[in-house]
Amino acid sequence: MTTGYIYFELSSHQKALKLLRAIPSEFYDYPEVLLAIGWSALKLQDYQAVLSALRRLVINYPNYFNLEEAHFVIGQCYLKLGYYDFAIKEYNEITKKKPKPIDYSARLEQTNQELAIQGKLLEELSSELIVLEARLLLEKTLTASNGSIDFVSVDEREMQKKSQALNETLVQERQNLDILKNALLDLKKQIEKDQIYKDWRAYADYGKARALFLKSVPQ
Repeated sequence: MTTGYIYFELSSHQKALKLLRAIPSEFYDYPEVLLAIGWSALKLQDYQAVLSALRRLVINYPNYFNLEEAHFVIGQCYLKLGYYDFAIKEYNEITKKKPKPIDYSARLEQTNQELAIQGKLLEELSSELIVLEARLLLEKTLTASNGSIDFVSVDEREMQKKSQALNETLVQERQNLDILKNALLDLKKQIEKDQIYKDWRAYADYGKARALFLKSVPQ
């Protein structure tokens, strides 16, 4: 399959098509093979081959992650053949399945702000715990040197309780911070995914507009 892609990128579409067609249907990523066959056939203006491969893809692999691209290529094929209504139908499939792009900027800013607040809270809690533990250590040292256990034991126990409570709070807040970090990571991955994959909706809107224009032109 990789060699077929290489030939396609080198514009050797006939060689690419021959190699891709030789790949058995049992291949683990066969939907990608069918899509590549469709593109190669489109470049060769073999529209029957385009429709054969991509109709097979759409029918047999309805859950394929990039089905919008298949519909786009089919639409282009119908556009070339002058079947404008069929082309429009394919472009409508894309706009129906692929919603308008989401603007993540507000959500991203909010998550970053929450992370900053959470980070500052952790710093303050950590500083408070360090001071408390230093005081606790000093109390223990004074107790050992003065021998006045009864005098300082109540204060020491209170500080131990507070130290334990602070530690528990720190653990919880660190967990909250991890949750926010994971949420930010997931958000960035989603943004990257949206940037990597072409916005087939925009392509479909253009294709549909062109099909409507060509349809309106007197033959």
